[in-house]
Amino acid sequence: MAPADERALAAEHEVLVAMACGLPLPDVLHAIVAMVERRTDGTCRIEVGEVVSTIAHTDRTSAATVAISGEHVARVTVELPAPTDGAAGAVVARAATLVGMAVSAASRADRLTHGATHDSLTGLPNRVLLLDRLRHAVASCKRRKGEIALLYLDLDDFKHVNDRLGHRAGDQLLVEVGRRLAGCIREGDTAARLGGDEFAIVLDATDDLTAATVVRRVEAALTPPIELNGSTISIGASIGLAMGDSRSTADTLLDEADAAMYARKRSGSQTSAKPVVPS
Repeated sequence: MAPADERALAAEHEVLVAMACGLPLPDVLHAIVAMVERRTDGTCRIEVGEVVSTIAHTDRTSAATVAISGEHVARVTVELPAPTDGAAGAVVARAATLVGMAVSAASRADRLTHGATHDSLTGLPNRVLLLDRLRHAVASCKRRKGEIALLYLDLDDFKHVNDRLGHRAGDQLLVEVGRRLAGCIREGDTAARLGGDEFAIVLDATDDLTAATVVRRVEAALTPPIELNGSTISIGASIGLAMGDSRSTADTLLDEADAAMYARKRSGSQTSAKPVVPS
């Protein structure tokens, strides 16, 4: 094998290894750019999107475009230092194929990650992601000596909705609750569905007054009834609130908020601006 062919194979091998190792997409694209420039002595540019720019073809330009799953396309363009003899075209075409493979693999990985960390019904973060966000909030709290809050919500009489109107209506109710909760929080906070009819909200960098304000906001958001299968359903929820500081742990906060929620439910109260807070 000629040395040039060996170098070409080695360059492509580096790209394939980067994809196999699951490196971030920018790193893989950087490896493809390096491969093209090494093999053509030109300057390579990669574009990925729904629309890519048009180019003016010259005897010093070679370009290739590839369709990717969905509506995205990728284009690889190389500007050559001297008029092309056609050999660069094959390099650029192969690079475009590799870009398509890399973008598709990254999209699949993103979908898998999203599916593992988000609730498939409501689209909210699930328990796994909530605990991760809560742990990060606790760590941040320890660094800045501030407070965080965790709200734990359980819908009241949700079983009655399922039994009376069916599980499809129950799912619609859960989706609507998730939508309303997501509208109650600030950027950087997290609203999650824990499972069943239980939800939680993590408030980062907060205090007692702000947490109570969010509880009232949640109460107001859940007040308007929802129409399900021709029936008007009022949404009630029991809310437990736990405040955390530098001494807290994510698991302890979750346990305290859960206990506060059940204490609220046993007391016969529903949403309140002053939830039970364990000492």
